Amino acid sequence: MKHTLLLSLLLNIFLLAEESPFNRTFEEIEHEERYIIIALAKFQKKQLEIQQKEKREAQAKRAYLARQKQKREEQIAKETRERIRLQEQKAHEEREKIRLAQEKYLKEHHITAHIDKKSQKMYVYEGKDLIYLWKVSTAKKGYNTPLGKYKPQYIQKMHYSKQYENAPMPYSIFFREGGYAIHGTTSVHRLGSPASHGCVRLHTQNAKSLYQLIRKYGMDNTTITITN
Repeated sequence: MKHTLLLSLLLNIFLLAEESPFNRTFEEIEHEERYIIIALAKFQKKQLEIQQKEKREAQAKRAYLARQKQKREEQIAKETRERIRLQEQKAHEEREKIRLAQEKYLKEHHITAHIDKKSQKMYVYEGKDLIYLWKVSTAKKGYNTPLGKYKPQYIQKMHYSKQYENAPMPYSIFFREGGYAIHGTTSVHRLGSPASHGCVRLHTQNAKSLYQLIRKYGMDNTTITITN
């Protein structure tokens, strides 16, 4: 449409220019000039409307594309959050599965060393299963092996007693302050009767077996009970 209007306007100007001003009256010339001015004004107005329309359309298109981009970004962010949530949930489930399996394993392999002072014997349980029954020596007369339920405090492959002239205490399992421990002894002929200064003596090979069990399953997974 804008091209038709422009063509018409140019044609009129051309025709007016071809005519001799002597062949027309002053009123006709004035009328034609006003016509040209009005036509130019209309043309400019139309051009401005077209430009404004194109500008609005461009703005609307940019706004639409921006909204679409934002929607895509929000969707990607949502999908990413959901993917991360599912990954975290899966990782949590895996950790929980491992924790329960470890808990079950440790429960099944919980080490209990029960010392019965009356019989001078040690009963070693792995979970609910009795796996060892050994002779021990607890405190002789004038000394005391404390009753109670304990956890190993620390273990030492070879310890030398500072209280008793650096006496060797192989495979020591200390369970109470004051130097109380389960450990191996060379006085195997005394096992089965009270003979120590308070510790619980075992045959060195048996002390090694208990020591290795505790190292394998952990001090926290070991209980030492001493009863009359």
